[in-house]
Amino acid sequence: MTRLLVLCGLLAALASPAMAGGAFPPITSQAVNKECAECHLLYRPQMLPAKSWAAIMGNLANHFGEDASLDPKTLAEVTDYHMAHASDVDQGRRAKKFLAGVDLNNPPMKITDTPRFINKHDDVSAAIFASKEVGSKSRCQKCHTTANEGDFDEDNVVIPGHINIFGFMIKKFW
Repeated sequence: MTRLLVLCGLLAALASPAMAGGAFPPITSQAVNKECAECHLLYRPQMLPAKSWAAIMGNLANHFGEDASLDPKTLAEVTDYHMAHASDVDQGRRAKKFLAGVDLNNPPMKITDTPRFINKHDDVSAAIFASKEVGSKSRCQKCHTTANEGDFDEDNVVIPGHINIFGFMIKKFW
């Protein structure tokens, strides 16, 4: 009986990290790490399908209102990396979650427009996203304390100016 309990405990301990959301794999491209993280959070390629990344990378002169143009060699490396790790290419669990519900004929151009993002943030008010502490939906690191490491787990969310009371976000008034 003791062996059975020890075995069950060991299996539970080993299974829990696998069952948890966990972080996206680290980005291994130096060019992606340098060029993309210079201006914003290092979004993971697994968050959008290849068609989205092709459109985004093909129009860096107008990258969400900014000129993010790259020299041809760097552009090719950054584009190739995103295409190779896109949600419809990568076989990882996280990529598949971001691909779920995406219309590949008309894919979103923003991570914030993916079904996964919308579903996970449906209880976050527009006022929180627009607050001066957060600023916009694209500033994940403002609430996801481990976003810079590619970990967007709900357990690591702290909404600035709010407190979580039994699953409800209450705006601090003190």
